[in-house]
Amino acid sequence: MKKTRHLLGILFSVTLLFFLSIPVLNASTHLVLNDSEKSYFPGLSLKLAEDASNSWTIDQVSSSEWKSHFQAVNKNTLLLGVSASSWWIKLKIENQTDLANWVIGNNFPFLKQFDLYIQQEGQDYRRISRGTSTPFAERNESNRLPLFHLNDIANTDTTLYFHISNDYQAVLSLWLQTEESYREQENLRQLLYGIYYGVMGGMLLYTFFLFLNLREKVYIDYNLLILTTMMMSFSFNGYAGLMIFLD
Repeated sequence: MKKTRHLLGILFSVTLLFFLSIPVLNASTHLVLNDSEKSYFPGLSLKLAEDASNSWTIDQVSSSEWKSHFQAVNKNTLLLGVSASSWWIKLKIENQTDLANWVIGNNFPFLKQFDLYIQQEGQDYRRISRGTSTPFAERNESNRLPLFHLNDIANTDTTLYFHISNDYQAVLSLWLQTEESYREQENLRQLLYGIYYGVMGGMLLYTFFLFLNLREKVYIDYNLLILTTMMMSFSFNGYAGLMIFLD
């Protein structure tokens, strides 16, 4: 009996160690793009550095002396917490395909500062801003989520640097897709969101008419619940910033 318990304990420990080590085994120093995939979640290839002084520059961060500041993330979704610091994210991409145009974005639309630094053709790093502190008119984009277009990167190695900060919880959940794949999936998402908001709006009107006919307060409470749910979804899906809070 004791021997059996001992063997089960060893088996449990080995199994637990295996699952805990999966992120490390899957971690990669860079993201490889191939012809078999059109969509990626590059979290396991990211490297993170915290800038407590908020004073680092792209020239410092991209220098060889700064490599030791970066640590592997090993997570597809990164919760950075509430802090006065800013963070630098490094992502090296090896594109083994002939596809030149890609889109990279974040599923969290509320980052105050969300900047991309990209260097192409031996030029200096170019900064592109998509954070909420940047007015929509200056972002040259009309997307519900903050995203960046990567052009002319066919069969090349590219290193991206993201600089992010927030006044509250900062969430980084990056995704990378080909331009064509992104457009197709976004059109489908727009259709599904339209159906969802249409159904919710229909329920809102229906329960409102029920209240007018029956004068039961419970219908008002239910309407407030539906409205609150719709507004939360509207915000987290990026539509509030795109359609309501335009500067």
